[in-house]
Amino acid sequence: MAEHAKAHDDLKDLTAKVESYELANLEDRGRRNNLRIRIISEKVGLHRVLKPQSLPAHMPRDTLMQMHYYYIKNILRANRNMKDLQSPYSNILIFGNILAFTLRKRLVLKDLMEQLRRNNLPYRNPKSNSRRLSTEWKKSSK
Repeated sequence: MAEHAKAHDDLKDLTAKVESYELANLEDRGRRNNLRIRIISEKVGLHRVLKPQSLPAHMPRDTLMQMHYYYIKNILRANRNMKDLQSPYSNILIFGNILAFTLRKRLVLKDLMEQLRRNNLPYRNPKSNSRRLSTEWKKSSK
């Protein structure tokens, strides 16, 4: 009986963990079109978010901006270090708006991803790979 109780508790813990990952994934997808812009003066009236504790007190809070078209967001992120802008906007920084949970998970994978890039090995999402394999298996089993 104790084995069943332990198995039930393990299943409950794993279910809670999966649900938290799925919730984080959904929230990141909801933030997909958002950009955080740093170093815009507080005098400019824009929607602001809470300041990260790592930022010095004299720096202004980040501005949150939602892009209506995803391709515009990609263009802006590709030009993150826009050196062509005039002062006082010449040192603006642009970041994606993702959860701290996701950032921590990416940090864990950072070394692995760098090793893959150095060795010219492509990274593939396991979920997309499993879908591809399952469709290949269905075709071969016919």
